[in-house]
Amino acid sequence: MSEKGSGQKGFYVKQSWEERQWLAQNFESAVTKELLAEERVKLAKLMLRCENFDHFLALKFPTVKRYGSEGAEAMYGFFSTLFDTAPEKDIKQ
Repeated sequence: MSEKGSGQKGFYVKQSWEERQWLAQNFESAVTKELLAEERVKLAKLMLRCENFDHFLALKFPTVKRYGSEGAEAMYGFFSTLFDTAPEKDIKQ
C-alpha cells in the first residue's frame, strides 16, 4: 500500500505480505479512532513540554548547532503511546 500526498504511507519496505496487510489495517483503524478529551490534553501537554525543552536548549546553548523538533511534534504522541501500550500488547522489541 502506498499513497501520495498528505498523510503518505508506504508499507513496501516490509518483506512479507502479512506484515504489510497488518500495518495497513492497523493504520486505518488508528486514523479513524476519535481521541478522548483526556488523551488530547495529555498529548497537548507532552507537545508543550517538548517545545519548552527545545526553547531551553536554544537559550542554554546558543552557539551549538542543533536541530529542533519543528514539525516532528506528532512523533512525541506516537512514541508516548507506543511506550505506554507496549507492555499490554506484549511487544518485546
